[in-house]
Amino acid sequence: MPSPVSVSGVNCPHCGAAGVAGRKFCTRCGQPLAAAEPTAPRRTASSALREGLSKWWIIVPTAAFAFLSRKPVPILVVGALGFVLWMAKSWRIPETQPPAVRALQPYLGFAPSLQLAVVFVMLGGSLGALALILAAVAAAVWLHRPLIAALEPWWRMQNQIPKGARKPLAFTIAMIIGFYFGINALNKEWTYTLFSLSIGAAIGFLLIFTPPDSLRSGRRP
Repeated sequence: MPSPVSVSGVNCPHCGAAGVAGRKFCTRCGQPLAAAEPTAPRRTASSALREGLSKWWIIVPTAAFAFLSRKPVPILVVGALGFVLWMAKSWRIPETQPPAVRALQPYLGFAPSLQLAVVFVMLGGSLGALALILAAVAAAVWLHRPLIAALEPWWRMQNQIPKGARKPLAFTIAMIIGFYFGINALNKEWTYTLFSLSIGAAIGFLLIFTPPDSLRSGRRP
């Protein structure tokens, strides 16, 4: 009897009959042919950068601002800026621009995260505090490889949390933190708002974002 041949080829693995690719049963022996399971594409660093952030990075801060402001004109301004940041995800920097400008291309997918900064400023937040946050974010982006590698124990723990529960859990924790800081703000509203937004964003990042295998320590790209 012919030796079995992989069903992904053109021969039946039972009788060796040719021309059975794509069929459910062999035309000679009638044996079922197990379909080869498609291999899930690996999530690489480059694909993660191309995907960028989801629309929720625009929707959630804008909805929070609308709830707090309740003024039509500022809400329209924040919404318009959010739309621009969302469109910036797909912008292509012309080749005619200087190399320093074109180096920003891989990070345009994270433009929606700036909606948090827009909301913070529109609510009257300090530009100095915002500059510190942006500097911290820039440092995290610059040092993202060692930072992601150092958080490997957390990524393994994150894998134990069902994907469908991560976003609701992140938003729930962020709301609890915001409520706690809100009732204890006294005369330091914007300082506490800054802490609340920063901690909430960090928790959301840790729960929702999963780094590609190529950036994780002990994982082959």
